[in-house]
Amino acid sequence: MQNKWALPFAILAGIFIVSIRFTPYPLSYAVKVLPILLLLVIAVRAPAFRGRMPLIAAIFFSGCGDVILDLGFKGAFIAGLASFLTAHLFYVGVFALHFQLQKKLLVVTLAGIVLPAAMAVFLWPHLGELKLPVAVYVTAIASMFLASVNRSQVNSSLIFGAMFFLISDSVLTLNKFYAPIPAARYAIMATYYLAQYLIVTGLTDEQGYFWFAGRDDDWLRVDGENIASAQIEQALFRHPDVVLAGVYAVPDDVVGDSVMAALQLRPGAHFDAAEFEGFLAAQTDFGTKWMPAFVRVMQEIPVTATAKVMRRQLREQRWRTDDPLWWKPRMDEPYRRMSAEDVAAWEARFAPGTLTRL
Repeated sequence: MQNKWALPFAILAGIFIVSIRFTPYPLSYAVKVLPILLLLVIAVRAPAFRGRMPLIAAIFFSGCGDVILDLGFKGAFIAGLASFLTAHLFYVGVFALHFQLQKKLLVVTLAGIVLPAAMAVFLWPHLGELKLPVAVYVTAIASMFLASVNRSQVNSSLIFGAMFFLISDSVLTLNKFYAPIPAARYAIMATYYLAQYLIVTGLTDEQGYFWFAGRDDDWLRVDGENIASAQIEQALFRHPDVVLAGVYAVPDDVVGDSVMAALQLRPGAHFDAAEFEGFLAAQTDFGTKWMPAFVRVMQEIPVTATAKVMRRQLREQRWRTDDPLWWKPRMDEPYRRMSAEDVAAWEARFAPGTLTRL
């Protein structure tokens, strides 16, 4: 994988980090905020998705905090703290849109509670009049980390991004309130820039904006158009009954790939094909070729140890399943249950042996 923004971001971040020894210098705040402005451009240019506006707001307030802290006027620390607090709350909001407790990551969740709390207790005697603001800030950043871990789709970029935020702020508070740390500003800015980059690109990567992995389970090619599985999955996750979803390509003798979706519904929910189709059609950012031709409703979707949907396994099974299966014989027709006879007729359309090679 290659990301066209990685190198420009690294260069801009590196320029400020190298120049830290000379700060403050004229317009140092502008140099400091340039990497964040690049992330803002990335978010603005990304395709519309649920949570994009809060993401843009989070980046904006982060940039404001950078400028405020660099200007160093009286009260700058409190103002900067407030700006970053606002940014973290927006990040919490974005992450929490897909909240789901990840029992497999319970140890990580507990660490996200215990470590910030331990840091706050350790620094409490040294905070003076800033006890309340720092306590609120620590609660916000711990909440951001917990929300990054406990999502319906585990995103390692978000988890590591939130973790580097914790590291950056820990170094900052220890350096400011406890004892000077050698090269603290270098460590603070390096981990801060890395945190912002991982979070922003991690979120936009979920929409299929940057990456073309070349892996069949990540991308579909429908009637000549490349479509990221993640883009369609994000739309499916908006449905109130969908707990987990996986989207993958299955063969189609006319358009190349058909879109197939596996759904895991909340307990007690029932799949209503007409309502489901209407819900997707009403999504303003839902592409005309994104409508699943096949929908498989599963009791439990198979996932990896890190809770990622095992799309490759689902793709290999295709429509050969005992799970309830709906399909559209034609995309302008409504969904109906797919029978064994339908499966046999569909597979008969393919040349002998072609399905076994997919």
